[in-house]
Amino acid sequence: MSWFAEPNAQQHCEAAFFDHDDKWYVQTIDVFADYADAEALDTRVYRYIPRELLVDWLRVYAPYKQPEKAL
Repeated sequence: MSWFAEPNAQQHCEAAFFDHDDKWYVQTIDVFADYADAEALDTRVYRYIPRELLVDWLRVYAPYKQPEKAL
């Protein structure tokens, strides 16, 4: 996954997804379907996703794991 803040809308993000072979994941991800760029079917980029929606999704699908402390 690659994502960043939209330059002109800091509370929104753009995101794209990739498979394990680093190829674009072009199947629609339902939660982001309303944000899919209709002209980017070969890359399936999602634009202007509300930041909180993306962060909440990441908490479920890619939870942050604290690094283990050195002994």
